[in-house]
Amino acid sequence: MGHPEPFPVKYVAIGNEDCGKENYRGNYLKFYNAIREAYPDIQMISNCDGSSGPLDHPADLYDFHVYTGSRALFSMKNTFDNTSRSGPKAFVSEYAVTGNDAGRGSLLASLAEAAFLTGLEKNSDVVHMASYAPLFINDNDRTLVINRGLLFLQHFACSC
Repeated sequence: MGHPEPFPVKYVAIGNEDCGKENYRGNYLKFYNAIREAYPDIQMISNCDGSSGPLDHPADLYDFHVYTGSRALFSMKNTFDNTSRSGPKAFVSEYAVTGNDAGRGSLLASLAEAAFLTGLEKNSDVVHMASYAPLFINDNDRTLVINRGLLFLQHFACSC
C-alpha cells in the first residue's frame, strides 16, 4: 500500500496564514525540531513574514502572501529591495490582483502582477521561490475565485 519509494520532499511549510496566532510559535518550534531531527535536509518554511524584520524563530524560508488591487501591487514592486540579505529567504507563495480597480484577469491587473514579479526577480538573492495564486483552481470548489485560472482541477469523481 502506498507509494513504492519515498517522494523527494524538499520543502515543508508549517501552517498557512497562522503567524500571530497565540500558539503558532510554540507549535511551529515543535514541528520544526521534530522534522529537522528526522529529515535534516528538508527546507522548513515559516508562516511569518520576514521581509521587514527578522523572525523570532528558526526557518529556511518564510511565506509571503499578497492579494490586493492593481495599484497597490504595482507599488509593491520594491518590497524586497531593503530586505535583509542574511537569514531566511522569501517564498512568495501567493500573489494576485484581486481588487476592483483593474478587474480580475485584465491588462491592468496583468501589468501590476508583472511589475511585482520583476521586483521579485530583481531581488532573487532573497526571494527563493514564487507561485502565482490563480494558476491552479479546483473548478468544483470555487470559494476563492481570483480569475478563471490557467489550469483547472476537477475532483469529486468527475468525468474529465
